[in-house]
Amino acid sequence: MMAESCPHERSAAEAARGGRWNDELAAHLAECVPCRESRRVARWMAALAEELDSRLPAVPDPDLIWLKARLLGRARRADRALLPIRIAGALAAMGSGAVLASLPEVSWNLNLEWLTKAAAGWAGLSDLLPSLPLTVLWIPTAIAAGFLLLFTWNEA
Repeated sequence: MMAESCPHERSAAEAARGGRWNDELAAHLAECVPCRESRRVARWMAALAEELDSRLPAVPDPDLIWLKARLLGRARRADRALLPIRIAGALAAMGSGAVLASLPEVSWNLNLEWLTKAAAGWAGLSDLLPSLPLTVLWIPTAIAAGFLLLFTWNEA
């Protein structure tokens, strides 16, 4: 059911929102129920708005948001520009790994040949002396290459 309306109801609500009461409106408010309700609702709405404003977090500075967006865009462009270099580095690491993976077998075969010739006599050993560093140094080379691969991968 609709309550009765008063011609001063809008004025009472505006006065309650703004806090500007004149004597005539204050005297009318003592007699008029719809105007008192309008004043009560207007005060309640103002209190609610004030409470909501106090709960909302402060809006960040738009200049800061703009700066962050520019920095993020610049970082993404740098990542895109470095992508071919990273791919080439990964392919080089895989190629180096394939070469290093074959070294133990080559080394084992050379050592086996060297030992076979050593058992046959010392005369054939001079042919295998140029390959001796390869057979002895493959393990430290593989370890150093592994560390280099890990270091460069983590830096990227």
